[in-house]
Parts: sequence; C-alpha cells; structure tokens
Amino acid sequence: MLLLARARGEINFGLHRQSHALMTCLVPSGSPDSHLHFLDGMGGGYARAAEMMEAGALGDVQHHVL
Repeated sequence: MLLLARARGEINFGLHRQSHALMTCLVPSGSPDSHLHFLDGMGGGYARAAEMMEAGALGDVQHHVL
C-alpha cells in the first residue's frame, strides 16, 4: 500500500527497524476526532528513517520491512 501511494506521488516515507518502540497518544481536546497516535523507535526511529529517506537509501523498501 505504501509503495503504491509513493509511486502515485501521494506520499513519501522512511523506515528504520528497531527492537523497541514508543507510542504516544495525543488527545488535544475532548472531541473523538482529535485523538491520534504517534509511534517512534527507541533509538532514533523517525529521525533515522528521515535520514535514510533523504539519502535515498530506501531503494527497494521491501528489504527494510519486518
């Protein structure tokens, strides 16, 4: 799904595999529509994935997926 969306130019993304993750639940108001989750890796997660994405290191993303 992500690869197809990237091929259509709808998204861009990075991946970084780690053994532990942290999930943050954000509820900025009492509205059910304002609830979201942010997942990140313990050792760099989104920042490392962004570095890989900017460097073009993802190539064939399927090699990085668990």
